[in-house]
Amino acid sequence: MTAVLFLCFLLLCFSFTPSLQNVSESEPLVRFKSSVNITKGDLNSWRTGTDPCNGKWFGIYCQKGQTVSGIHVTRLGLSGTINIEDLKDLPNLRTIRLDNNLLSGPLPPFYKLPGLKSLLLSNNSFSGEIADDFFNETPQLKRVFLDNNRLSGKIPASLMQLAGLEELHMQGNQFSGEIPSLTDGNKVLKSLDLSNNDLEGEIPISISERKNLEMKFEGNQKLCGSPLNIICDEKPSGSGNEKNNTAKAIFMVILFLLIFLFVVAIITRWKKKRQPEFRMLGKDHLSDQESVEVRVPDSIKKPIESSKKRSNAEGSSKKGSSHNGKGGGGGPGSGMGDIIMVNSEKGSFGLPDLMKAAAEVLGNGSLGSAYKAVMANGLSVVVKRIRDMNKLARDAFDTEMQRFGKLRHPNVLTPLAYHYRREEKLVVSEYMPKSSLLYVLHGTIQHFRFFPLI
Repeated sequence: MTAVLFLCFLLLCFSFTPSLQNVSESEPLVRFKSSVNITKGDLNSWRTGTDPCNGKWFGIYCQKGQTVSGIHVTRLGLSGTINIEDLKDLPNLRTIRLDNNLLSGPLPPFYKLPGLKSLLLSNNSFSGEIADDFFNETPQLKRVFLDNNRLSGKIPASLMQLAGLEELHMQGNQFSGEIPSLTDGNKVLKSLDLSNNDLEGEIPISISERKNLEMKFEGNQKLCGSPLNIICDEKPSGSGNEKNNTAKAIFMVILFLLIFLFVVAIITRWKKKRQPEFRMLGKDHLSDQESVEVRVPDSIKKPIESSKKRSNAEGSSKKGSSHNGKGGGGGPGSGMGDIIMVNSEKGSFGLPDLMKAAAEVLGNGSLGSAYKAVMANGLSVVVKRIRDMNKLARDAFDTEMQRFGKLRHPNVLTPLAYHYRREEKLVVSEYMPKSSLLYVLHGTIQHFRFFPLI
């Protein structure tokens, strides 16, 4: 009789053990309920001390009615933070289904649940990137539904390495980059949806050549491969960011060149404006001193021989003048090559001698430009171009220049020669170092000479 009673006691203990175990599983579920907010329903059936399997808890599925194996809580407006540490106390949990809720933030660390087989999180607001090794610790996963969230970054390579993966839905996110290759050990994948993302490159052969695989890739503008009937060679290769960077670099180089050419053009134009219209002829006669090369005005660039003929014709009417144009000497009034000499104290010269001299810019005055010219015989002279006295007749100009040529005064710089044309006149005088008005006003010398003003 005693043995029979003991046997009955053991049977009663074993019959109550699953119930006690189920009651212990209620605590982590209640903690999970407390960590989230519920806006569209309730989980009032989730109460501490009751059996989740036999107490008809909403959304709780049990294995053989003895232990919790699945959490299916959908369309309740769940929000907040999921504490995975609470769910770790459910050793037989195989399925988590929380789709069509309001869950947000980074994807919780579901990899802490190694026995998980189905992770269904569609139509929430999870965001951010998923680590490349996120699914390394979940080898049992068969179904992963992360579609219609806000996830970004690259598709984790560890996800495509799951040998038992059967269904993968990640459409409607912001995944970018190339699609990882599917592991050769996976022979059971039957549904793959990666549509409406920002994926690029070629669809891996391990996926595109898989038979009996339902796949969707539409909505990825930079993706190519046989499933999309797009040949990758005809598709612009490389990432869009690299192409944009290349285009920007080319644009910046072109812009820099245009700005550089514009600045060079302005500087060149400015220099041309500052250059006097007087050019040195006969570069082989240049002296060792520094000189500048400037342009001869059209008024002076006449054939020298025609100038000589006209000079001879004009000089024949002058009293005491000799216009032979051959470069010989002569007293006051003698002319050579359309240069009328009025003072031969420094020697005689003609227009060809002047044109072959090394010219140097001195500056611009009120009546015109001034140049320093060093001729082959070493004589340094100043050539003053006068362009504002075109109304003065030839006879009057000759008379005044002859008068100036006879002046002898320490403060008057007597002209040596002159050249007359209707549109332009040249006055040649001896070069006096440091005798500019600027030096007179600011220098230390006491004696100075005036250039004759006509």
